[in-house]
Amino acid sequence: MARELRLYPGDGSPSIVLNDAAAGYKTLKGSTGWGAAPVEHVTESTPLLDGEQVQATYETGRIIVLPMLVTGRTPEELGERLSVLVDSTDPAWPGQLQVTQPDGRRRRITAYYLDGLEGAEEAETAGKKWHKFVLRLYCPDPAFFDPTPHRFVFGYGTAAPFFPILPVTLSPDSVLGAVTITNPGDLPAWPVWTATAPGTAATFDNARTGEQLHVTGTLTDTLTIVTRPGAQQVLMGTADWWSHLDDTPTLWALPKGATPVTLTLTGAGPGSSITAEFLARYRKAW
Repeated sequence: MARELRLYPGDGSPSIVLNDAAAGYKTLKGSTGWGAAPVEHVTESTPLLDGEQVQATYETGRIIVLPMLVTGRTPEELGERLSVLVDSTDPAWPGQLQVTQPDGRRRRITAYYLDGLEGAEEAETAGKKWHKFVLRLYCPDPAFFDPTPHRFVFGYGTAAPFFPILPVTLSPDSVLGAVTITNPGDLPAWPVWTATAPGTAATFDNARTGEQLHVTGTLTDTLTIVTRPGAQQVLMGTADWWSHLDDTPTLWALPKGATPVTLTLTGAGPGSSITAEFLARYRKAW
């Protein structure tokens, strides 16, 4: 099995395999953008000292470059296949590009159409039954991610096993204990925490960094905490619950590797549970 490149349009229309020669789509040699993303360094200079000091470093958005050939058995079929590709890269709807390796590992990245589908019909780039171009996709978040979420469940009463953490049980009072959550990615991952009633308070603490996330108030529905920057939410069912955050909360990320975490759910009873779910993020597509 060769590597597969599949584009998921942002509008929900059917996906396209960009290197399926039988369907008329072929990715040529020369693609780029699969490894480490570009970085920028924030620097500061000091008078009378040589050079500069790096104050911060961050990865910028990446551009994925795909030299492509689209073919058809007839000019009409070629036109139809090009139209499908153009419609699937509507810049108003960011899509996702998925790379599936021969061993089955999948990585996705959110991608916006940048250029390449202008329809240039020069002698060296187009014929009656073929069209060659370079498709460029802009990825504002340079991280690839595993589309299969990692999910850890702590249930009430009987131990609910989950991998790779040992089974944990909610007692009639609370779950109060240290567990280790392993993030297999190259980059920090942003968990979604949920806690289900009954319960009167919940805490999610990073025992390594000391970062704390505490919520007070009687759970009448599912408590959901989304930690990802730009999408952060604290909800009780569908109601906003930001005001129930205690002290100085941090919606912290899981760094790569193993992180000791302390969880509590006060007033737990039958039906109570705590769940952590996240997508592992990677600096590269393999």
